[in-house]
Amino acid sequence: MDPSSIELISRDPLARQPSLEAQPGTTRPTRHWWRREPKDTTDYDSFEQIVEDKVSKLWNEQNLEASRDIVKHIKKVNDLRRNYRRLKLQKGGTILKCLVWVKDFPIPRPDPSTTCSEPESFQFNTDSTYFVCLQQLSGYLGGDNSGDFRLCLLATEPDENHLDQAFTFYHKLFASFGGRLDRLKDTPRWLVATVIVHEWGLGPEIENLLPRERGTERSTWSLEVPSKKSQPPPLNLQAPDGRHIALTWQYHAPRYQGDIDSWVWERYSQSPSFQYADAFIISPYRMLVSLKSSEMVQSFCLSRCNDAMFEPLSSRSQRWSTTCELLLSIITLFTQMATETGVFINEATREINAMKYEGRLRPSVSKVRYLIHLSDCRQLSEQGITHGLLEISSLSTAIMDAGKVVPLWEEGVPFLERLESVKVDLLYLKSELLGISEKIDGLQRMIYEQLRLSQDERNFILTILAVLFVPLSFLSGFFGMNIRIPKPSDFSGLSKFMNDSLTNLTLPEHNRSAALIAGIDSSGVQTWDMKSYWIAAVPLVLTVPLFLIAGGAVRWAIQSATKYAAYWRISTFIVGSILFLFVYVAMPILWTWRA
Repeated sequence: MDPSSIELISRDPLARQPSLEAQPGTTRPTRHWWRREPKDTTDYDSFEQIVEDKVSKLWNEQNLEASRDIVKHIKKVNDLRRNYRRLKLQKGGTILKCLVWVKDFPIPRPDPSTTCSEPESFQFNTDSTYFVCLQQLSGYLGGDNSGDFRLCLLATEPDENHLDQAFTFYHKLFASFGGRLDRLKDTPRWLVATVIVHEWGLGPEIENLLPRERGTERSTWSLEVPSKKSQPPPLNLQAPDGRHIALTWQYHAPRYQGDIDSWVWERYSQSPSFQYADAFIISPYRMLVSLKSSEMVQSFCLSRCNDAMFEPLSSRSQRWSTTCELLLSIITLFTQMATETGVFINEATREINAMKYEGRLRPSVSKVRYLIHLSDCRQLSEQGITHGLLEISSLSTAIMDAGKVVPLWEEGVPFLERLESVKVDLLYLKSELLGISEKIDGLQRMIYEQLRLSQDERNFILTILAVLFVPLSFLSGFFGMNIRIPKPSDFSGLSKFMNDSLTNLTLPEHNRSAALIAGIDSSGVQTWDMKSYWIAAVPLVLTVPLFLIAGGAVRWAIQSATKYAAYWRISTFIVGSILFLFVYVAMPILWTWRA
């Protein structure tokens, strides 16, 4: 064996593991880079060794300025590693299928008579554990692709239903107490991202761009004047290593669910969500695309496989290269961006047309907030298209420069023509987004006017009621406020006429209470002292803030009951059991004891 290859193997933690034949236990018909599956969760495996090396590297590279961020990142990595130890012996093929997709695009056949089949994409076994799936992915990514183009897709936010199935109730319960529930759900995606970064030798700057959630602060949305606008760096198709293309757009327009739903959930007070795609060109032979959801991954796979160049080469002036497959992958991203933006425009137009009649019939503040939220989504979509057009211009220049060196195999449709078609579509969609902006502004003004008219009508009715009832309330309060300051010799809470009557009243010894009540009933008008008045008035005043917080309390109760339904069931069961034991067990015992 070559000494350099031995040194390379010794550096790889996955390759340092002994073969299956050299290990005890049951062996499986696997490839040479697999090791035996751990017997329990405490067994230290090769993946944890990778994480351990990463933590050690972070500790060695930390400095005083970034020490706090590094320590925080190390705590996150260690927490994710603990979650992996709980998961590695569980079945993970189903959820990992939704997270990652890898496929090799081979060289086309030079002769139509040559019989060969296109290789299938990498697949996980549904019954395989997380450990086995990660080893399979590691071996496939680290293997030799023999000059083919290898494309890897990663979903950063998979379906929540699959994530809920990956963890038990107890795992989610304990993670929610420590505020680590999102980190727990991020564990499968983090495992896949760690394997990709390790096998392809990616830098930390790429690893930092693979989070599960994205905020609205993206550098692609910066607005600059035309004279100072910076163009994306030129793309060199002959050596595209390290190029990053970031795209953002809108897919489904938010739907208006009703006034009550908007009041309870406050959906339109949050920042708008969006679709995103990050393409990392690792080398002319490898490309990593990070997409937001599993649905986007499936849509991209379908479009990309339909454009694969696994056809006989019929042109002698053009030749196939991995650059062709790379360009097709990038163009597929722009095509998906245009297609899903068109879906957003159609749905937004449908919602605006429905809101015209609903807003005129029942104007409300929640409808105005919905339109503001829809306007934010439209603005983000327009900004994403503007950035996408800049990337298309840079890509067109790169294609023309590459075509001057070596004519590229284009499968009948030139790449420049494909890009021009996508560019025309994006320009048209951008103009439609401007039209939607005008519709939203006009609809907002109409709802404002209808809301003001409705408010004026309510104020008119309240004014009439105030004119009728304010004088009556004043008179009834003035004549009904019989309050005095009692003397020490008086009976507390009674008038002098009543006190004199009660003083001369002879009370029978056998029934003093009945005689006292009879004397009060026949003694004249009842009045109250200041102490009794304030005892009744202060609690009443203190209950006024309860009406101000009642709406928020009801909203919180409904949201928490829906979000933590399992916990509410447990709490209801415990409280119901206590009430049952108290009413049907403790109360009879107490009554028997008192009797």
